Amino acid sequence: MSFIFSRIKKFFHTLYLIWAAAWFFLTLLVAFVILVLIGKLLPKRRRHPYSNFFLRHWSRLWSFLIGIRYRHFGWKDAYKSQTLIIVTNHNSYLDTIASYIHIRSRFKTLAKKELQKAPLMGPIFLTSGIMVDRGSPEGRKASYQRMVDAVQSGVSIMIFPEGTQNRSQEPLREFYDGAFRLAIETQTPLLPAVIINTRQLMPQARFNRLRPGRAQHHFLEPVPTAGLSEADLPALKDRVRQAMWEKVLAEDPDYPN
Repeated sequence: MSFIFSRIKKFFHTLYLIWAAAWFFLTLLVAFVILVLIGKLLPKRRRHPYSNFFLRHWSRLWSFLIGIRYRHFGWKDAYKSQTLIIVTNHNSYLDTIASYIHIRSRFKTLAKKELQKAPLMGPIFLTSGIMVDRGSPEGRKASYQRMVDAVQSGVSIMIFPEGTQNRSQEPLREFYDGAFRLAIETQTPLLPAVIINTRQLMPQARFNRLRPGRAQHHFLEPVPTAGLSEADLPALKDRVRQAMWEKVLAEDPDYPN
């Protein structure tokens, strides 16, 4: 009997994956066409807000169609008018979806250069994100300068300080310095955030294990950087990581206290 139930479950999960993939490409294709038209009609400096707008609504629509629901906690309307360095934990591709849904201010994401080659998503990331070539010191330096320029122009930056998806058994991987150096250099507040349960809904970038369910997005209190210098970077990074670590332990049942 258990074998029969297992086969039935697998069959319906396969149907679900076909449904999710079909809506992913169909809805993204519509967003892509609209953004291409915007790119033809508007100068480059004016494209970014429209890119964020369509990515936000595409993320919300696709999540609704495939039965994934997000709840957010701690976001304040005052953040819309502030320039922030938003640092978020990273367990799944769904973390980017959640960020576009819940970060209501004008922001850009830091994304690896390889995403430029992704069908449909590549050109969109070029508009909505800052691409980084991690294999090139010159590429990393150029990407960092683009982040500085964006922050100084009033655009927030969203960074996964772990650098890549967390596939360890720990709540968080070690953090890289980049987000904290950027915050100190530009004297911009950090906004820590943790996303819960996306690893269970789509673990380790494996689309074939996608399933419906609920995830939570928690925004913590901003951490000021005014008056800090390069010497304060290690303590700042530890402070933010500790706050995020404790929030994951408090909210994620995978990591009981």
